[in-house]
Amino acid sequence: MKKGKTVNSYRWLAIVGYVASFLTIAQAMSFFLGVIDTSTGGRERVVLITTVIAILSCILALSIVVINAQIKNERMLRSQGEIERKLKAFDLSLETTIKNSHNINHQLRQISWDLYYLLLFDEEDESGVEDRSGIGINDSDSLDIRTIEHKFRAFLQNYTENIRDSFNVLTQDRCSVYISLINNRDQDWFVTTFYRDPLSYRERTIIDLKCREYNTKIFTPFKAIINDKQDIFACDDCKSHPNFSDRNDDWQKYYNACLTIPIRLRIEKKDEYQIIGFLTVDNKMGGISTKNASELLCAYADSLYLPFSMYVDLKDLCSTDTV
Repeated sequence: MKKGKTVNSYRWLAIVGYVASFLTIAQAMSFFLGVIDTSTGGRERVVLITTVIAILSCILALSIVVINAQIKNERMLRSQGEIERKLKAFDLSLETTIKNSHNINHQLRQISWDLYYLLLFDEEDESGVEDRSGIGINDSDSLDIRTIEHKFRAFLQNYTENIRDSFNVLTQDRCSVYISLINNRDQDWFVTTFYRDPLSYRERTIIDLKCREYNTKIFTPFKAIINDKQDIFACDDCKSHPNFSDRNDDWQKYYNACLTIPIRLRIEKKDEYQIIGFLTVDNKMGGISTKNASELLCAYADSLYLPFSMYVDLKDLCSTDTV
C-alpha cells in the first residue's frame, strides 16, 4: 500500500473510532437516564457491555490518534531530510559554479591578454612591445599560427571542462559541451564544430569527421536561433519536440536534452546581433531548460565573443603575412 493511502486509511479509522465512542457514550448516558427500559439483570448486562464497548472504542480512538501523530512526525522528519538534501545539493551546485566561473574568468583574462599583445605586437614597429616578460608571450611568438592555436585551444579545453563540470552538478547528469562557429555563404548559414570538451570529443569526433560543415537549418537549435529569431534554444525532451532534427541521424544515442546559446554582440546602431557561433550543452536526462541553466550558459557564451574575435583576426593576419 502506498504511503498516501495508508495515511488516509488511518484518518478514516480515527473518524470511525470517534463516531463509535460518541454513540456508545450516548447510549450509556441514555441508559442511566432511564430512556431505555430494561430489567434489573438486563440493565447490569447492558451496563457492562456498553461500558466495555465504550472503553474499547476510546482505546481504539486514542490508539489511532497516537498513530496519526507518529505518521505526521515521520512525514515531518522525511520532509526535513528532503529539505536538507536539497540544501546540500544547492550548496554543492553553487560552490561548483562559483569555483568554475572563477577558473573560467582566470583563463579568460589570460587568453585575452595574450591575444591582445599578439595583435599589438603586429601593429608596432619591428621592436614590438618593449617589455612583455611574465605575460606568457615571447618575441619569437609574434604571429606564429601554431602559437595562436596552441594558446587558444588550451584555453578552450579549460573553458569547456569547467562548464561541463558545472552542468554535471546542476543537472545531476553527465553533460557534453561544444562550440560551433558560423561560416556565412550569401543567404545561407553554415557551421563547423570548432571545439568539444575532452570527454565528449572521444565519443563524437566521428560525427564531426563525417560532416565537418553543415547548414544551420539541419540542426533544430541553430535553426530556431537563426531563422526563428529565438534568443536561446532549450529543451529537456528533444524526442518529443516537433520535427527535431540533427545532422547525425543517430543523435538520440548521445543526448535527449539540449541547451544552445548564441555567441553574439549587439550592434546598437542597427538594433541587431552579430552572431559568430553557438555554445551548446546537452545530456540525456534533462534539467537544462531551467532559467538558472539558461542564464548561466548565457554568461559563459557572452564571455566568448571577444576572444574568438581576436583569434579570427590573428588568423587572418597570419594568412595575410604568408601570402
